[in-house]
Amino acid sequence: SYGITKINFGENYTEIKFYSFSNCWDLEYITGLDNVTICRQGVFYQCPKLKEISLPNLEQFIDGGEQFYGCTGLTSVNLPKLTKLAGNHTFRECRIEGLLNLPLLKDPWGQETFRDAKIKKINLHSCTKLYQWQFNGNDLLEEIDLTSCESFTGRNIFCNCSSLKTIELPSLRDDVPYYCFRDCNALTSITFGDNNIRLTNECINWCRELKTINLNKCIYIGDYALCENAKLESIGTLSDELTYIGREAFRNDAKLAGNITIPASVQTIGYKAFWNCGSITSITMLATTPPQMNNESFNGALSYPIYVPAGSVDAYKNASNWRNIASRIFAAP
Repeated sequence: SYGITKINFGENYTEIKFYSFSNCWDLEYITGLDNVTICRQGVFYQCPKLKEISLPNLEQFIDGGEQFYGCTGLTSVNLPKLTKLAGNHTFRECRIEGLLNLPLLKDPWGQETFRDAKIKKINLHSCTKLYQWQFNGNDLLEEIDLTSCESFTGRNIFCNCSSLKTIELPSLRDDVPYYCFRDCNALTSITFGDNNIRLTNECINWCRELKTINLNKCIYIGDYALCENAKLESIGTLSDELTYIGREAFRNDAKLAGNITIPASVQTIGYKAFWNCGSITSITMLATTPPQMNNESFNGALSYPIYVPAGSVDAYKNASNWRNIASRIFAAP
């Protein structure tokens, strides 16, 4: 419909049916929905002039998504009791200038929930799981509260969130998946909790402002996992349970500085893993038996020393691919 700018309901409505207000192009305000507890699919789909919506007792979005798809004019959305969100694209291409407060939502099931949205702050304090593409392209997102998040499922979850500054994932217990934080250009730090994690291929790369990340609980670093982070200076102390450093894992991290200690647990160091990391001053290997390595893992064009256990110098200098950098191998002081 066109021309309708405001709708006021009585107090008897407890449910909003499928696409009830969809394509109400001029609608700005809806009041009288305080007793609504259920919304079905697409209820506010493509309402570009809708300015604010308050559903203080809404508990569930069910039977599909798209509830706020294309609502580009919102200033606030109040959903303090929402516990269930089922379906894809719920807030896709939705703009909210203020806080989107979803403090009780435990599991925002569905893909692309916030994809290409314009939302500055999101409170998902009770959320336990995120799915693929959920925040992809939300280039206005600056803050998100994921205090209870335990699991990532699928790729591209925060890809291209170019305003996201920090991320804290205190209880994450699964992999950080493919393209998870790729091109998050304002991101300066990522904090993980006490659980062991795996960084899969290309999961935190091309983050041009990322300076610190602590990998002390990381047990696997996939191919290209942390490459092209031009300002990355510190990765903390690598876990003594780390087994794999992938192909070009830290490629072109030119400010990664100081000594890097590779724990004895590492079995493989991939091709060009530390390629063009020109601020590294030394590498310390803790394994007495040389791990599998490509002859360009530590960039033959650089000359920083590689320290190994005193009794293993000859073993390293004669091992396959290590012999190509034998002149850089010394006994650890």
